Amino acid sequence: MATENNTRGYQRIRGELLKLGHRLGASMIRRIVNQRQIPPAPHRDADTHWRQFLRTQASTMPAVDFFHVDCAVTLKRVYVLFALEVHNRAVHILGTTANPDGPGTTQQARNLLMDLGERTAEFTFLVRDRAGQFTASFDAVLADVGIRAVKIPPHCPRANCFAERFVLTARTELTDRMLIFGERHLRTVLASTYGTTTVGDRTEVTNSDLHSQTTRP
Repeated sequence: MATENNTRGYQRIRGELLKLGHRLGASMIRRIVNQRQIPPAPHRDADTHWRQFLRTQASTMPAVDFFHVDCAVTLKRVYVLFALEVHNRAVHILGTTANPDGPGTTQQARNLLMDLGERTAEFTFLVRDRAGQFTASFDAVLADVGIRAVKIPPHCPRANCFAERFVLTARTELTDRMLIFGERHLRTVLASTYGTTTVGDRTEVTNSDLHSQTTRP
């Protein structure tokens, strides 16, 4: 009943079961529904649609996000922007900066399209969060080549699950296992771990050099 009608809560299901001669309490129904990993009624419909969207579009969708690293010597927090191709887990390390902003992120979107080249036509959607660095100009750069930027639901970082998994991998297997001395050291470590090919210096928009490399974790 919970899967057939996304608006039915525990009390409504209990009432329907009573009509069929089954006496179950709402708490028992809640436990049964939770065991089958079915969300509560107010969020059930949206959650199902989002999961279905991710699964359906996985072959035509990259996911982008930031993660940060605190440098041991400079005591500076450095942010890393990356893009993950969901279907084959190819990672593009787009740039590192201490001050992520809208213009810099937009430039890195152009860098990503340049790296993809003719493969840009393979992608239809790009999943991102609602951080202020992802501005309308960022979405416009993607829209120019036919890629629609899809924002995850508010206050739901786990909705960008593919990117979050890569962040967990990068932390547990790399940045949490060594001291990062500075931004240049971080770029070197990322290049040696997630790819040895670095495609030149990018157009400088923020205070940091922008670099790009692609690999599969």
